[in-house]
Order: sequence, then structure tokens, then C-alpha cells
Amino acid sequence: MRTGFSLIEVLIIVAILGLLLVVGYFYMAPNMARGRDGKRISDLNKLKIVFEDYYNDNSCYPPINVLELYCGGAGSTILDEYINQVPCDPETLDPYAYSVLTGDDVACPVMGYRVHTNLERDNSDASQAINCGGVYGCGFGVDGIVYDYGIAQGAAVSLYDAQSEEIAVEEPAEEDPTEEVIHWCCALSTQTCTDITATPTICEGDPMGNQDNHGPGSYGACLANCVN
Repeated sequence: MRTGFSLIEVLIIVAILGLLLVVGYFYMAPNMARGRDGKRISDLNKLKIVFEDYYNDNSCYPPINVLELYCGGAGSTILDEYINQVPCDPETLDPYAYSVLTGDDVACPVMGYRVHTNLERDNSDASQAINCGGVYGCGFGVDGIVYDYGIAQGAAVSLYDAQSEEIAVEEPAEEDPTEEVIHWCCALSTQTCTDITATPTICEGDPMGNQDNHGPGSYGACLANCVN
């Protein structure tokens, strides 16, 4: 009477189990990717509401490093009263790509924004709906990653022109040659900018890690780049 399996039978069982695992993975992978993409789209839609609520209270959008502080960063309380948990990418846990449109208003340097992400399913309906479904996505990316979904306020979410199949380039405003060049000192410890035109060397060698940012009418640019 047999009381066990032969080596061949064990190998057959292992091969069958391995085949089932492979088939199950390829069946489940697209559904898992679809679920993560749905989470990314939902996250950005939530952030849009949060940013608008923040703007209603502060007449300004959140600073450029706000998502980085919440997602794997040093932490922050900037958005705590608007959302229980600031969302991060469901797979990498990295912050969503947040870029700001700056102005020169000291009270409100961030006048608009874009938040982008890379969906795992290329050319999805969600991407096509906002003109980000092509090979260039929304016209934004980093380190070989092309962002193909996003939200925006104050500018188009996509720089890609489907008719010309080219990426539009946002040209900076022409500088007035007669305009005074202002020197700014960015204090990293407090994330504030100070006009040091009269004494431009005041930031040099500062033990607190201050840095200079130069340019005409560049308070908003200085503040946007004043991050740890």
C-alpha cells in the first residue's frame, strides 16, 4: 500500500501550482494596475478640493513643497484641517508631482498649480479626456517618467497639442530692461524671502544655510524655491 508521493508526482504538482500562480498573476496584474490608477485619479481629485478650500481661506495655494513634506518628508500641518490624510502614490508612496505658478504678490506667491501622476495603463480614457493620452502624456515628466494624468488651476493641465502633435513651450514674460534687479535672501529655516538689494552679500556664509535668488520681480520665484 502506497503511503506517499513519488518524486515525479511531487514535481508534477509543483509544476501545476507554478503554472496556476503565473496564470493568476497575469490575470490579476491588469486589475491591480486598474485599481491603483483609480486610486491615483481619486487622490488628485481630492487634492483639487483641498487646494481650493485652502485657497478660500488663505487667498493663496499651498507652497511648492507641501506634498513632499507629507509623503516621506519631514511632515507638515499645512493641510491637516482640510484632509485627514494627504494621499501619496499607492505603489511607490512618493508624493504626486506638484508644480506652482508664482506671482510677485508677497501675500500670495502661489497663484496657480499643476499636480501630475503617471498612470500604469497607457492611453487610458482618463488621460485622453484631458489631452494627456499621447506618447508625450501631458508634456511633463522626470527621470524618464511621462505624466499622463493631472489636475490644474490657473493653467492648462497639458502642454501637448494633439492637432500639431507638439508640446507647447510656456514662454516666460519678457523682462523690462529698465526694471530694477532685486536680490532676495531665502531663509531655509523659516522659508521666507527678504529683499537684500542694498546688501547682496548678507547671505553669504550664513550658518543657517541661507541662499540667494536673483532676478527682477522674483519674490514669488524665490519663495517657491525656498525649500529644505
